[in-house]
Amino acid sequence: MVCHVVMDTVDLSPVTSVSLNKNALQVRDSVFCDSHCEQFSAQDVLLRFANDRGEGAVEFIEFCPEFNVILSKCFWKDKGYLRYQGEGWVRFNFSLASDATFVFDDAGAFDLKGSELRVFHQPEGVACEHFIHGNASSECVTLSVHESYLRQRLQDMPELSGSCLGQLSFGDNPFFFERFWQTPQTLRIVRELLYVPYQGALRYNYVRAKCEELLIAAFHTMILTDRTPMPLRMRDGDWDRIDQARKHIEDDLVQVPAVPELARLVGLNRNKLSYGFKHKFNMSIGQYIVTKRMELAWYMLERDRCSVSEVAALVGYEHVASFSAAFKAHFGLSPKLVALPR
Repeated sequence: MVCHVVMDTVDLSPVTSVSLNKNALQVRDSVFCDSHCEQFSAQDVLLRFANDRGEGAVEFIEFCPEFNVILSKCFWKDKGYLRYQGEGWVRFNFSLASDATFVFDDAGAFDLKGSELRVFHQPEGVACEHFIHGNASSECVTLSVHESYLRQRLQDMPELSGSCLGQLSFGDNPFFFERFWQTPQTLRIVRELLYVPYQGALRYNYVRAKCEELLIAAFHTMILTDRTPMPLRMRDGDWDRIDQARKHIEDDLVQVPAVPELARLVGLNRNKLSYGFKHKFNMSIGQYIVTKRMELAWYMLERDRCSVSEVAALVGYEHVASFSAAFKAHFGLSPKLVALPR
């Protein structure tokens, strides 16, 4: 990919293009030129920054020219704009927290909010405008796998033939952007990658092993999703009502209406709401509510430094033990560990 970067304002004027090839060398030399660099090896570079735009750390690791990962733990104070030019990468974006928008030429706009897995392919010539919204966290692991490398991997995985990746295995070169629910296993691996306990050669090999594990977890999620039937016919207006239901949930995560009441509020029957919601968001209504509550809980623990008991009450749990169990099941670690200063 190639990207144009303007971090101070959303200015669409032409700027120098930089490539993500060679472990995103040009990105590091331009966008993060004022960062503190910790170079573990030629293939593993960690950049830390704190300025008017934001603060945090971004690590760039290349396993081979066709497979790399970016580990991001940032808080953006200001809005920003990037323009990616497609170079045939398929990206697996495992997000814990985000607030941005992608616009792909004529293919449409996609909001990036909260915790989810996004899998998208930018064929050569398909541009992507990345609008970063200010006052927002960005915690994610992004695997970039070139389409030629992925085609080789897919030859031994016929189970993925029905997924969006299956189109690549047949030699097609389509644009796609799909969203998936992240399993507790996936979320655990993401956290392990964002907080690597090792240094030196151990660090590089640990990250590589975890990225392979994460890629396989993504494949498994896509296979399971592909097996989920869509038993009801949905009209265009029904999808609008599904979005309305999502907004009702997010407006008050503590007192979410029961499914029958939610269906009545948006004008759908219960079955169509449940099936349509799962088809669109790749998770049930109950899973979505838990996911959003856990995202909010993480933010309040890490950013607002609230106590575990305070957060439990604020996200709708009467008992701290129940909240702690749900949090650990979702993220793979205790909320007390998130609340501790790092």
